[in-house]
Amino acid sequence: MRSYRFNLAMDVKFMKNTASIAIFIHIYYTDTWHEISKYLLNFHNPAILVNISYDNPKRHEISRKIFEYFPNAIVIQSANQGKDIGAKLALMDIYLKMELKTDYLILLHDKKSPQALDGDAWRKKLFKIVQKESIPIILNRFNSKNIGMVAAIDQIVNSTDQNNVIINKYKEYISPLLAAYRLNQKDETFVGGTMFWVRSSIFEVFFNEFSPLSIRTTLEKGNVTDNKEPRQTHAWERILCWIVTSKGLKISGV
Repeated sequence: MRSYRFNLAMDVKFMKNTASIAIFIHIYYTDTWHEISKYLLNFHNPAILVNISYDNPKRHEISRKIFEYFPNAIVIQSANQGKDIGAKLALMDIYLKMELKTDYLILLHDKKSPQALDGDAWRKKLFKIVQKESIPIILNRFNSKNIGMVAAIDQIVNSTDQNNVIINKYKEYISPLLAAYRLNQKDETFVGGTMFWVRSSIFEVFFNEFSPLSIRTTLEKGNVTDNKEPRQTHAWERILCWIVTSKGLKISGV
């Protein structure tokens, strides 16, 4: 992984004092930034951190477009390891090293799922969390101290309610990871698709203890799927949520 460019004019102290939200975005496809950028306009002065995959042949062009509309954005490029989850771990490392402090993190990526017949519908459901009308609802949900994460309600999955063979296999596969990261996980709810809001402090504490870049090295390279067997990458789709629920906090849906 390497940094592509930082906007040196960015005043980090200013961001610390004013940005209550940091948005992590992973871009893999060449034609998705325009759609995502429209959602960012629904927020007031967020800290925007973007990862663009090395596999993207238009990555330099996309970077220029990002800075054109969001000059204070942070943009990096990285190899396709762990797919969007690996990218978000890389952005988490940047976030921590810059000592950015926010109230909430929002994790997004350009979900297309070309292998799925309903990929477009799935993406629209996931992006509900950054629609203008959803933002005040989500902020209101966080007024409840027992809510640690908010996601699109259709994407919240409870493994105990599933008969899917792969999901059942994950229970045994994930157990060593839960022990290694000292997660007392009882609630098996997670967000399919890994797009959500989360209280920043929860991830800050966890990833200051457990290096996000070290975790990233354990994830598979390339466009892996878990259609036939569990994968480290998709295990972390669950664990990112269980970092929250292991503290007794809930995932709320909108």
